Amino acid sequence: NEMNKASSNNVRFIKTETASGMREAVLSNCMDCDAVIMAAAVADFAPAEMSSSKVEKSEAMVLNLVKTPDILAEMGALKKRPFLVGFAAETGQDTSRARRKLIEKGADFIVFNNVASEISGFDVDTNEITIIERDKITPVPLMTKDAVADVILGRITELIT
Repeated sequence: NEMNKASSNNVRFIKTETASGMREAVLSNCMDCDAVIMAAAVADFAPAEMSSSKVEKSEAMVLNLVKTPDILAEMGALKKRPFLVGFAAETGQDTSRARRKLIEKGADFIVFNNVASEISGFDVDTNEITIIERDKITPVPLMTKDAVADVILGRITELIT
């Protein structure tokens, strides 16, 4: 079920399986929120055509792709919107692409994460991030991912209250 909903402690979980499903869920629920944290790594492209049955094996196949919706940019362009946090998973320490993403997408801040590091990123329990705002860059030292989440939520709270 694409719109499986569960709610606890003012957090709503909505399960989606596609980028367009995620877009619909975010846009139809975001105005009730104080903040939206866009941490999901959504694929940039999706198959142009979907098949409901098994595709026959062949010698060669051409797969046509279409760009998926840019949910963060769409949210950032709204005239009235909740506080908006995006993420930039990069392979290196250069924050320039994350800074550009902050401006282009209209986010309030971007969480920069070097996913190539052996001590930080996807496959470990620790993370070392940098919070990038329009007028401020805040490095956050290596800590557990739960502690990093607390830092991110703390900064959101500081900025919206």
